[in-house]
Order: sequence, then C-alpha cells, then structure tokens
Amino acid sequence: MAEEVAGNVPRAARKAASTSTYLRTNRPKVAEFVAGVAVKNNLDMERAVEELKPELSPSQVAATAQKLENDPKVTAAIQKTLQKRGLDEKSKEHFVDLLWRYAESEASADEKRQLAALRILGKAFVGENISVDQPEELRITGIEEGLKQMLGDDYEKSAWGRSN
Repeated sequence: MAEEVAGNVPRAARKAASTSTYLRTNRPKVAEFVAGVAVKNNLDMERAVEELKPELSPSQVAATAQKLENDPKVTAAIQKTLQKRGLDEKSKEHFVDLLWRYAESEASADEKRQLAALRILGKAFVGENISVDQPEELRITGIEEGLKQMLGDDYEKSAWGRSN
C-alpha cells in the first residue's frame, strides 16, 4: 500500500564507504576507535587518517585530520584512552610525585627505588646531551711577580717558573 501512495521513489545515490571522507564520530564506538588509532600513531592525526582510510588523497587526509582534531567527541575519547593507559596529565603528575618521593626517601629499604628515581629524574631534567666546552686559559696579570715574592729563589726551580 505504501508503494501505491509514494509511487516508485528512486533511492538516493550514496558514495561508497571506501571513497567517503566522513567518519561517524558521533557514535561512541567510532570515536573510541579513532582515538585508539590516533594514540597508536602518537597523536599524529594525518597518520591516523591514512591508517583508517588509506585510499584518500593527501589533501583529503589533511582535511579529515583537521576535522578529527577539532571534533570534541574524538578529543574526549583520546583523553579517555590516554587515561586508561596512564598517559594523561593527572597520571603524569602522580608519576613525577612518586619519583620525587622515592628520590627524597632516606629509608634503606628504598635504596634501589631511590637510585632508579634519581636516574629517571636526571634524564628528565638534565638530559643525555651534556656538552662541556674546552676551558680557556686564564691569564692572571702580575702573577709572576707575586710568585717570585712568595717563593723567592725557589720560584725559578719550581714547575711554575719559566726555566723549564
């Protein structure tokens, strides 16, 4: 009966899912999946989009990545995923607090933890690329006369003297 009333209505043409740039992030499962792929790709959204939809052109990848970065549902899902893995800001602060607690501990039972905490904190604050410049020679004017007065005749025989 509905067909008689409406007649023969043609179905709307849809893009194939493989060519569409649209991701239905309003669905929680999709947003969580996109967030998981983004976290796996170190929050590089373009690489995440390339993994999610490898058939897209570079310009479509960039546009889709920007849409996903600004999508509040994806952002919330990323925060939730990071929190599960202990990588959110609150977890980071807790970890640093623990490190400082162990580093400042004076209990002998915590010695191994203290050494490990100090090593981690040292790498975090100092880094591994410590460069030491070659020290320049320090010339002190008038030192020759002062040494001659202090040492007298022994100055010429000492390692300080210029007689060697």
